Amino acid sequence: MSQSGKPGCSSDEPLGRFNELVKLIHRVQRERGATTAWLASRGLGSVMPGSCGAGSLVVDLRRRTDSVALIAATRLGADTGGMLRKLRDQADSSCGASPRATAQAPALTPPELARTFYSVHNGYSRLIASLLTRALGDVERSVLPDIAMLKEQYGQQRAFISGVAFLPDESLAAMPARAIGMLLKTVERQNELRGSLRHKVASMAPEVRRAVDEALVLPDEISRIVSAMEDEQFDLLMLRDLIQSCGRDAALCGDVGTNACIQGVSQV
Repeated sequence: MSQSGKPGCSSDEPLGRFNELVKLIHRVQRERGATTAWLASRGLGSVMPGSCGAGSLVVDLRRRTDSVALIAATRLGADTGGMLRKLRDQADSSCGASPRATAQAPALTPPELARTFYSVHNGYSRLIASLLTRALGDVERSVLPDIAMLKEQYGQQRAFISGVAFLPDESLAAMPARAIGMLLKTVERQNELRGSLRHKVASMAPEVRRAVDEALVLPDEISRIVSAMEDEQFDLLMLRDLIQSCGRDAALCGDVGTNACIQGVSQV
C-alpha cells in the first residue's frame, strides 16, 4: 500500500491517469460489442439485433466514447483516434451506411461477412490492447492490471459471441480458423488471470478480496457459455444454440462485475 493509500501507486497522479484511461477503455469495449452485434446482424437483414446491439445504440456509444476520449486526449496519440475512425468506417461501409441509416444495406456474401466481422472485432481488440498497455504501466504492482486484463478477456468473448448469435450459418462455417483460436485463447487467459488474482488477493485487505471475489463469479448464463468453449466438441453452431437457450440478452448483456471491481479496488 502506498503513502496515498492506493495500491501500487506512489501518488494519486498515476492512479488518476489509470482511471482516466480505464474509462476510455470501457467505452471502447462497449462500442466494440455493440458494433460487432450490429455488423453481424446485417447477415439477417435486421437493424435490431438485441437490446444491447441495436444500430441506434452504436450511435450513442460512439458519442460516449468520443466524449471520454476528449478528456483523455493528452494521454493519447493521434494514432488512437485514427484507428477508431478507421474501424468505424469499415463497419459502416460493410453495412452500407452509418448506424443511423434505415435503408437496407447491400448484402455481403457469408464469407465476406465472416471475414469483415473478425477484422472489425480484431481491430477494436488491438486498439484496446494498446490503451491497456498505456494504462497499466502506472499501476503494474497492484492487482488492477490483472482485473483490467480479465475484463478485456470477458469483453473479447462477449463481442465475439454477439456475432455467433446473429451471423447466418454460412458465415459461421466460413469464420477464419484464427478467429476460433482467438476465442479459445481468451478462455485460457481468463483461467490464468482468475488463478493469479485469487493468489494475489489472499493476503490483501478484506474489502479488496470481496471486490475481486465478486468479479470472479460469473452469471450462470455466461458461465455456461464459457464452459461450453472448453468442451472438446465445441463449435460455433453449438455455441449459438446455447446462446439462444440462455436468452440473447442474458448472454450478451449481463454484467460480469469487473468494471465495478476496478472502481472499488482503485478506491481502497
